[in-house]
Amino acid sequence: MIKFIILYLLTPLFIVLHAEAQDFESGKVGFSCSFTGTSTFTVKNMTKLALDSNYCEIRKKMINGNTAEKYLSVILCEAFQESNLIILNDEEISTIQRLYNSNRKIAICSGCSITNGKLTIGELLNKNSKFSTTENARRWANTLVKRIELQIKILNGKDQN
Repeated sequence: MIKFIILYLLTPLFIVLHAEAQDFESGKVGFSCSFTGTSTFTVKNMTKLALDSNYCEIRKKMINGNTAEKYLSVILCEAFQESNLIILNDEEISTIQRLYNSNRKIAICSGCSITNGKLTIGELLNKNSKFSTTENARRWANTLVKRIELQIKILNGKDQN
């Protein structure tokens, strides 16, 4: 009986760990996933790059990343450019335009999509997209921009004292 209770209590943990391992390997996009309600590995990794102001690495992921990283890097780079944190060069703008037309599939956290868990980069980047993943991604990027701007403001305030 005790073995059954222990197994019953540990099963959700194994399910979460298995799901996180799959997210790490596949490059899945999700902002509030599984039982824990946390972001996928890819979102966490891109968040860290953004908060560390590692714009160069984010830009590289538009070309060299998996499909999830390409999608998130476009969302971030557009938000950064809009806020004058970066200036995209012609090659990056061309890459973004190609990704807007991309049919490559992205794995989406099952709670973040009404589809079968896969959408194309182009579908998600579409400005008129009504997918919750797109709304969440743009909100995520705007929140990161505000945090970065606050960090810059704080650093500039320290420099003046």
